[in-house]
Amino acid sequence: MLRLEPTIELKPWDYLGDKVHKIIGTDSWKEYWDNFLKTINLIPVYSGSLNIAINQIEDVEVIKKIANIAINDGLSINDIYEKTIPLEGGYVLFENDKIVVMPQCCCNLGDLNYWKELASIASTDWYNLSMGHALMYGRKTEDENVIEIKEVAEYGDYEPIIEKVNKKDLEEALVVAEQKVEVFENKFVLYLDDILNDHELSIKIGKKLLGKS
Repeated sequence: MLRLEPTIELKPWDYLGDKVHKIIGTDSWKEYWDNFLKTINLIPVYSGSLNIAINQIEDVEVIKKIANIAINDGLSINDIYEKTIPLEGGYVLFENDKIVVMPQCCCNLGDLNYWKELASIASTDWYNLSMGHALMYGRKTEDENVIEIKEVAEYGDYEPIIEKVNKKDLEEALVVAEQKVEVFENKFVLYLDDILNDHELSIKIGKKLLGKS
C-alpha cells in the first residue's frame, strides 16, 4: 500500500533559537529534536527529520507561528504577498510505512502536480519531473501497472536510486494527499485571517504558501 504524505519543514532555530546550530548533526540531535516536537504533539517523518506531516499540525500556537514566520511578519500588507514564498517541505512516499521517496532541497506542497505527472506518464523514456534536488525522473515500464522512479544526485559520484511503484496505488495515494492539503489550506487561511484581517489576501497567500500560485 502506498501513502503520499504532504509535509512541511519546521526550522529548529525558529522554535529553539540559534543554539540548535551547535546541536544539529551531533549524536544528540535526533533525541533533542524529537523530544521537542513531542512537546507540541508532533512526530517527524523519521527521527531527526525537519519534515512534519501536515495532518498532524493541530496546535493553534504552532499554526500561528508557522503563519507568522511564513508571511514575513513585520512587512507592510502591500509587500507581504510579493515577498511570500512557498513553505518548504514536499511529499514523502511510503510503501507499507517504509519511506520510498523523500523530498529534498527546494521541494514544497506545489509538487503535487509533478506527482500527478508521474502517475500519468505514458512513455518508457525517463522524464524529468523538475521536483527539487536531487533530480527525479519517472517512466512507465513494460508492465502498464508499474512506474519506475529514479533519483539522481546532482553532485558527487553516486549510483541512481530506482524504485518501482504500482500505478493504481499511486493514483489512489494522490487523491488522499490532495484532500489533506485542502484541509490544511482551509485551516491555515483561518489563522492568516487573524493576522492580516483581509480574507481575500489570506486566501491568495495561503495558495502561494502551498505552492498553488
